[in-house]
Amino acid sequence: MTFYSFSRFLSLLILIFLALYITSCEKDDLRWNIERNGIFDSKQNSKKLRCRYYNCENVNGFSFNASGSSSTIGWQISNGYRGNGFITNNSTGGSIEFNIQSENDIVMSFWTQSVNPGFSNRYPTVRINNQVINSSLIDGSEDSWMKIQTATILKGSYNVKIEFEPTSTFWSLYVDEIEFWCK
Repeated sequence: MTFYSFSRFLSLLILIFLALYITSCEKDDLRWNIERNGIFDSKQNSKKLRCRYYNCENVNGFSFNASGSSSTIGWQISNGYRGNGFITNNSTGGSIEFNIQSENDIVMSFWTQSVNPGFSNRYPTVRINNQVINSSLIDGSEDSWMKIQTATILKGSYNVKIEFEPTSTFWSLYVDEIEFWCK
């Protein structure tokens, strides 16, 4: 092999490698994603994709429960985290329920706030088919809006319940922007 043939071969090899590397760029936002399954995998995306979204601006598909002695308790649509969301005023507790079916493993996130001057936010309990699922604060603060995210929910059909256990004091409870992220 002559030097000229070797340099042509090397140039061709570099062009092929460069073409493969460029195709590993995500097409949607033109950012590199090096954490995908393969170095040149242009179809697999390691980012979670939002597979379901409830903006909480209508009550279709949801059932509600609120506790307390005030005549103004009950969930309604009012100012939320983004746009409108679900709120119950002057209640000691409450819950929101809905059903979901997913063909993928998912995690759920939502924004919540509980207002009672002088107290920090209350963490709601999340139940899947009446079983408590671990959840954690992933954004916001205990003094304002908090974004809660659950542990992985395996694919299947489920009843989801976001529940604020009853207390002895009155609260305004908010839930908004319920999102499901496919894994």
